[in-house]
Amino acid sequence: MNFLGLFEIERKTDVLALTAFLLSALSAFYQFGILVFGPKATLIPPAAVTLYRFGGEKVPAYASVATSMSVAHTSNATEPLLVKMETATFALGKKTINLMWHGQPESPIADGETKFGKMNAIGPFIVDTKKIQSSLVVFAPQSKECGTDKTCDVNENFLSWNAFIDLLRDAMQKGETQLTVQFAAEFTNHRTVSVSCVIPLHPNQLHLLATDNYVTERCALEPS
Repeated sequence: MNFLGLFEIERKTDVLALTAFLLSALSAFYQFGILVFGPKATLIPPAAVTLYRFGGEKVPAYASVATSMSVAHTSNATEPLLVKMETATFALGKKTINLMWHGQPESPIADGETKFGKMNAIGPFIVDTKKIQSSLVVFAPQSKECGTDKTCDVNENFLSWNAFIDLLRDAMQKGETQLTVQFAAEFTNHRTVSVSCVIPLHPNQLHLLATDNYVTERCALEPS
């Protein structure tokens, strides 16, 4: 068998190998095309982050965060971005907490209130070409998916509010000067993008967290 006049394929196994090679090459070209000509996602760094007591008198209180999430579609591709999930992650000592989007509050904390107003449901959304989608998002703990792993703790991401304050206090006593919160957006048609927000730590935060159940801090930004 002569292939394009360049070389001959004499055995069936050679044909199968060539077919596999061509399919692999086409797949790689397709993925390259998506990377170069497909939708382009950018997560715009937030200006501030709220460390927030999630819960109330009738339910346990856990550490959560809230911030303005802004996803931009910055390419000329006609295909929109489909955001399927947004997450927030931070570490204190040896404990890492992973939070998932919970809802969109109608208004931020104000007038001495220690909780956000009415929470609207949040879910996957589309960002069209050359558009930005922004919203205030509360990130809260959810049970970890452990499957059949008996060593896995389904409650790993539920850090009680008092334990959170204690861990912050311990971090400050050990000389820690900042807390880094990483925000990420996951897509169905794009790689995950993320940005980190660095919150400076200071003793007055412990008082505010204990009395007001939240603190909002402007943050220095780290590229991710």
